Amino acid sequence: MAKTYKTLNSIVSNEGIFSNDGVSKLSVTKRTHMLWYAVNGDVEAKHTTGLYLADPTGYDKYPTLIVYVDKPTFVQEFRTMKHIYMTRLEIKGLILKDIQFVLSKDDYKPRKKADKLVKTPKKLVLPELTEEEESLIASQTQNLPESIKESVSKAMSLSIRREKLQDTQE
Repeated sequence: MAKTYKTLNSIVSNEGIFSNDGVSKLSVTKRTHMLWYAVNGDVEAKHTTGLYLADPTGYDKYPTLIVYVDKPTFVQEFRTMKHIYMTRLEIKGLILKDIQFVLSKDDYKPRKKADKLVKTPKKLVLPELTEEEESLIASQTQNLPESIKESVSKAMSLSIRREKLQDTQE
């Protein structure tokens, strides 16, 4: 037989989500935040702007999780993954009626943790080709059809320039 709960806090507490004494003293919202970020990846962490656990209404037994997202494309992407998120949360003990993804109205600044996880690559400045290397590329691509000659020579040029960069860094 299914358990019945009187408050949202009793759902979160009794479903075994958090058992550590320090964590159990946190609010339901904070514990739900911690659980959301624990079971999901970097993309979800970076694009989630807030969470709200709505009390069950009417005959509903379980709450609805409302997740605020920073961009419309991620609202749709997260909606397609909704059942995966619900399963992940259920495995950790939080059973939900539904998860709703809502576009956040506020300007969003990514969480610091997510910023550290997403590293922006440094823009590399590739060394220029010598005249000898340019003539080598030209001679090797001269018999190619015009439709691919430019893209092949560009690819060869980038390959040589990257190789030169690696040689100088070693």
